[in-house]
Amino acid sequence: AEAAYWMAGKIEKRRKEPARFQRSRVSVAKVAYARGNVPAADALLQDVVRECEAAGFEAVQAMALHDNATVARMRGEYTRAVCLAYSSLKLTQSTSERERVLNDLAAIFVSMGRFEEAQTTLLIQNATATTSEIRCIARVSLMSLAARNCERAQFEHFRNSLIDIVLPPDLQANFLIESARGERAFGSEVKAKALLASAQDLARVHGLNRALFEAEEMMAIPVPSELTRSGETQVVHPDPAAHVFDGLRQMLATITG
Repeated sequence: AEAAYWMAGKIEKRRKEPARFQRSRVSVAKVAYARGNVPAADALLQDVVRECEAAGFEAVQAMALHDNATVARMRGEYTRAVCLAYSSLKLTQSTSERERVLNDLAAIFVSMGRFEEAQTTLLIQNATATTSEIRCIARVSLMSLAARNCERAQFEHFRNSLIDIVLPPDLQANFLIESARGERAFGSEVKAKALLASAQDLARVHGLNRALFEAEEMMAIPVPSELTRSGETQVVHPDPAAHVFDGLRQMLATITG
């Protein structure tokens, strides 16, 4: 695949199609980090971003920024990943690509323990989703955040919005797991275990290994350990990503009026 993408790039360069040439380099970078060569992918994507910015190739620049955010996250450079993903979001015109960027941006915030920022990002995704599935994915994630923060009203609001919807098996399993997280956070351990058992059964029937492992892991966690998560003191993070949260808050305010 790497050789094919390099060859495609050479062809586009000979045909004097610079934007397509840069796009092929993004594909080469994807192959590099899929193979585990994360530093090489990072360097190549940074180079593509610089050249696309200079040439005005915004669509390819947005794509490279998004992939570079993925690479930065893989390297544990979460603040840089947030800034790169937000830069991609501002340039991305495709609705489906914007949804992907928002989803990844929220996931990065969760990895950082910045749940307020993750919630804001997911509320934007919930408000702007173009398909019911994307909206449901955002709401399951919002349930999870509400459970982690012991925000019962928010948890019940998003759970009730999903409870009568027929979800795809993988999303239904995730819904059951996050419902269990909420029940446990609010002191209903019996309900939590029943929900986790249902998630395990569903995961086995549909071969959803990730969901099965997650449900089994949560089942094994003693109640006090799970409950302490909601009382964690959030770490004050560096300022480089402050503009991202400000921008997201303004975006949400504009969308919701």
